[in-house]
Amino acid sequence: MPTLLTTQSPCGVIGNGATPPLSTARESVFSEAAQSNDGPVSVFQRLAFRLRVARATPIGLMIFGSIAARPMIDNAMRNILGEASWPVLWIEGAACHGAPLAGVQAFALREGPVTPVVLGGRVVASCYKVGGMSLCWAGGALPDDPGAARDVQTTQAFRALERALLAAGFELGDLVRTWCYTRDLPAWRDAFNRARSALYSEVHFHTGAPPASTGISASNTAGSALVLAGLAVRPGPDGRGARVISSPLQCPAPGCGSTFSRAMELQLGGSRRLLISGTASIEPGGATAWKGELNSQIWLTMRVISAILGSRGMNWSDINRSIAYFKSPDSVHAFENWCHDHRVINLPCIQLHCDMSRDDLLFELEADAETMMPAPQTK
Repeated sequence: MPTLLTTQSPCGVIGNGATPPLSTARESVFSEAAQSNDGPVSVFQRLAFRLRVARATPIGLMIFGSIAARPMIDNAMRNILGEASWPVLWIEGAACHGAPLAGVQAFALREGPVTPVVLGGRVVASCYKVGGMSLCWAGGALPDDPGAARDVQTTQAFRALERALLAAGFELGDLVRTWCYTRDLPAWRDAFNRARSALYSEVHFHTGAPPASTGISASNTAGSALVLAGLAVRPGPDGRGARVISSPLQCPAPGCGSTFSRAMELQLGGSRRLLISGTASIEPGGATAWKGELNSQIWLTMRVISAILGSRGMNWSDINRSIAYFKSPDSVHAFENWCHDHRVINLPCIQLHCDMSRDDLLFELEADAETMMPAPQTK
């Protein structure tokens, strides 16, 4: 049986250039990126300081670093934040400047209790409420047998995620966002998509569509084919929940053979939160655009995200969390140049060196945004 523990003790804060939390939004995301020659202790000290100032309790952590350095990184986390009473998604995320820890993103709650869910002696999920809506953040879901065929591991990992959600009183149909970090993804992308699609075909998603998602090629410390995290929501008494948001410049993802939504929007009391899937240089028909052209791939990716933001009455200043993925660590300079030229300043972002879902993709960006503005009228 799952063990339920309740904690309200504030622990830490967010990272570089993060947008301050909205006054009516109790949930925040704190992105703390490592600087050149920065050690894990410094990263977690900055994170802890910001959490403490915000009086925020961690919901879940995403840690991107060298697997070889995990003992040192975990030790720094425990010494500074204490024993984790929240789920952790730990992946091989190489820093573009070579530091052992690329960065940490902490999802946290500023008010109200966070209820961790424990299965098998490990915290697998956190439950909390925002604006009357019930939410569950589950992370670190792994397959039962890391030696099984990779498509089998895919199904097993999603079933592990499902067990965590069920223990928290949620189900797969409540998912609005997933992160799929999959080892050597380009080599078996089609098999992964088939396995995920087959599993999702049995699920009734309450939004009417599969969750927004990121699929990146990255290893994990368990040596399995993949590791997952997800966000699930249940509407509040007013009936407000999540809705699917299309991309004005790209086809629906199932048209490219991938079962996910381009974006989801949550109605959280007086605010709206937009969850934008991992986005890359993809033509409207689903093919990779600008093969071999880094600057053009960055330009198209940012144009696509700008269009999604604009369709919901938002812009780059509303971004409160993002992760930029680079096939080559040197590519970060081209991304920073784009941000400079387009006045995208202080973007709260973790920058990672890793492969995308396709060999010919050089750059990908995922992002969350939040605003107090009313929802634009849909035609």
